[in-house]
Amino acid sequence: MPIITNSDQKSKTLKEFYQELTKEEAQFHEKQIGKSMLSFISLVDEMFMDTILYGLTSHYRLVIQKTDNWRDEWYVVVYADGNNTFQFQYRMSEIKSPWRDATISGRANSIEEAKQYLIIAMKESEGWKNNEELNNHYIELKKTNRST
Repeated sequence: MPIITNSDQKSKTLKEFYQELTKEEAQFHEKQIGKSMLSFISLVDEMFMDTILYGLTSHYRLVIQKTDNWRDEWYVVVYADGNNTFQFQYRMSEIKSPWRDATISGRANSIEEAKQYLIIAMKESEGWKNNEELNNHYIELKKTNRST
């Protein structure tokens, strides 16, 4: 199931928003961000066929939520630097957090690494607790990392 644009952002879908950045009149850096984020959204759409994810944009960043309400908790934020490098931030689970609203951030240097970071961020944030599809991706990621 494709990542769904939060219904509070009515003007454009996520893809339309990032496609706008790739237009000829956009600045070079905006084009890089747009292309990278479109690749990332396609990756998310391929990975999560059964899980509904909601996204909204904020200053080129993609905020990923479990619910279709911009006021609800955000769990993962992704921002493309361009050239398929991505900044990730996720909210620590309440149990692991040393204080209220603590976050973890990191940088993925490729679209493949971004896939791994997304799985880890979603799992560790516990925003999608007991989600079978995410759990399967996480188990596969752990198997792959052990064999390398």
